[in-house]
Amino acid sequence: MPYQEGAQLKGVALFHDGKYTGKNLDIKQTLLACLMAGAPSRTQAITRNFNGDEYTIRIQGSKNGYHTIYDNKGLREMDISLKLDVKLLEDGPYATHTTSVLKEIEKKLSERLTKEAETIIATLQQANCDYFQLGHQLAAYHPNLYKGMNWSETYPKLTIKPKIKVTILNTGVLD
Repeated sequence: MPYQEGAQLKGVALFHDGKYTGKNLDIKQTLLACLMAGAPSRTQAITRNFNGDEYTIRIQGSKNGYHTIYDNKGLREMDISLKLDVKLLEDGPYATHTTSVLKEIEKKLSERLTKEAETIIATLQQANCDYFQLGHQLAAYHPNLYKGMNWSETYPKLTIKPKIKVTILNTGVLD
């Protein structure tokens, strides 16, 4: 979408086998999905509201990971982890937060972003769009498990669990 003298991302369209699925991720979902996929993240900002309070975090660093859970019957689930090291930004006068208050904000943000990630994964699976390239991960690290599997049939039904952990490194004030 045109924006001032450039363009502004509004989200992403989801594809399966080169065809548009009719499903999209909005801009907030796109940012979170990119982070979960391991895209460079330094200085990205995320803003969320909780019970009337608005929190903005600026990402200082991130690390994603994938974990495959299987047994002798085959693939059971895949987990996606995302650890975000952030700066908590605040509008207006600087507020001093106790360690317990910061831990509570971390917990709220982690829970909220994990719930949003669950929604993103559900949308991706409805579209049968392997945005995180989990099939490639499985083929590369567990080839015997992947061999003979029809990934296009397995992926939409697979249990995929996200876990996002936010760690507040420091706080700052926006002018």
